[in-house]
Amino acid sequence: MIFCMCVNLLYFCLMVVIEYAVWQELSENIGNLVSLYRSETFFPKFQEFVRGMYSKQMELLGWTAQPGENQRTGTLRGTIISILTSAGDQAVLETSSQWFAAYAKGEREIPGDLRRIVFKAALRFDELNPDSDGSTFDTLKQLYEQSSFPEDQRNYLAVIGSVKDMKKHREILDYTLFSGSVRLQDIVFPLNALSSSSDEGGRACWAYFKDNYTKIQETFEDGRMWAAVVGLSCKGLRTLAEADEVESFFESKPPGSAKRRLVQALENIRTRALRLSRDRNAVAAFLSESLPLK
Repeated sequence: MIFCMCVNLLYFCLMVVIEYAVWQELSENIGNLVSLYRSETFFPKFQEFVRGMYSKQMELLGWTAQPGENQRTGTLRGTIISILTSAGDQAVLETSSQWFAAYAKGEREIPGDLRRIVFKAALRFDELNPDSDGSTFDTLKQLYEQSSFPEDQRNYLAVIGSVKDMKKHREILDYTLFSGSVRLQDIVFPLNALSSSSDEGGRACWAYFKDNYTKIQETFEDGRMWAAVVGLSCKGLRTLAEADEVESFFESKPPGSAKRRLVQALENIRTRALRLSRDRNAVAAFLSESLPLK
């Protein structure tokens, strides 16, 4: 009951509040909930609920900056687009796809603070659209290899890593860790994206780490990226049983300098699992009452 009352009050307030700090704080928490609920049966309803909260704000902000617009408004625009992408907003996905297609052909520019956000939304549109030719992933990879600007390269890597197609997960991991095409300091971008964007991606990272442990250890253990590789390899796991599996794996393979990062990752996995177990029924019931079947 308290949960439902709080969410309803929040929903009402957002219809009249446009303060930057409010939306930024809310969006950080919504992003965490998207990650938490993404595999639940009620997730489509949760996405619908989020679209209801954010669509009006998107209408107010629009896609392009207005003369004299302050920097915070531009930052908020990117945040709103990102949240609506995770909520499966068709208009946002389609517009992003159109922008990206024109950008890839050199026919339009995309503001630097929107590039990664628009690229990711374009990739999602490509993945969800049955009529798509599925070329966005390959185009992003090609643009990465052609780019000489570190910031753009990191944007491409982060979006490539967020791909949902499980057939591409191992390809991404091989490419990131062992192809020599990704600078050492940049491997965290695709690894973090893959481990965070889907349950399948998170499990792919862990399976790959286990299967290739000796090679990964020999390549990274003595370097500054070892802790990141270890932590990101298991970051995307979801259950208490998976956390126990990771802990058991490292009992015979001490993580060395990655110990602290590993402990943090395991704590986060268990915290998320317990939170989901605690809240699942209440959230499902709230969404069923608020968004009945049509």
